[in-house]
Amino acid sequence: MERGVIGDTEFAACHMASGLKNLLSGKAFEFKHAYVASNLSTWSDPKVSHGGYGYGQLPHGIGLMLWITGLKPKTVFARMSSPGSRVDIYDAISVGYEGGVIGTISGVGTLPVGIPGTFQLDIRVFGKRGMLYLDVARDHLSWHSHNGRHETIPLGPQGGAYLCDGPPHQFVNLILGLTKINNSPGEVAMHAVEILDAAYRSHRSGRNEKV
Repeated sequence: MERGVIGDTEFAACHMASGLKNLLSGKAFEFKHAYVASNLSTWSDPKVSHGGYGYGQLPHGIGLMLWITGLKPKTVFARMSSPGSRVDIYDAISVGYEGGVIGTISGVGTLPVGIPGTFQLDIRVFGKRGMLYLDVARDHLSWHSHNGRHETIPLGPQGGAYLCDGPPHQFVNLILGLTKINNSPGEVAMHAVEILDAAYRSHRSGRNEKV
């Protein structure tokens, strides 16, 4: 992206799916890396969580997409559904960004347990010169240009694996001054929250909402 091989962004798509059906429906949640048991109401009671999969999971994928592209949201339209749950399990979001760029964000909380990969995160960025393709579940990263150039960047086996300890370690290292690399700047987090806030407002109003 810094080299400009795909050109200015014109469309961005972000898809994320996780196996959280039981958690979001308030039935159960088992996570072998957890230090303490989850309080189910934190996730499944709308009076506590004010949302489901959108607030609980999508900030990760949206944040990565915004960090890659530098996009800034302007308007949002969203549809959400919650079969068997009091909070959203499925999210379909359409976003208008500054500069006329448009894009989609989808969230799914019913990924079947036991399939390869514990979650899906798929980001595709289409630009004036080509596209960027990132598929975390398949450890795949590549770019493709309209002039016939293509490159696959090797990520290695389990290159997309997430064990939850990377972000807090990086955060502590930033505080201690051991690194200056911050791949989660506050501005990216702010724009991710802006998108989700507008998405929940749009779901309730049935209208396109401004950020």
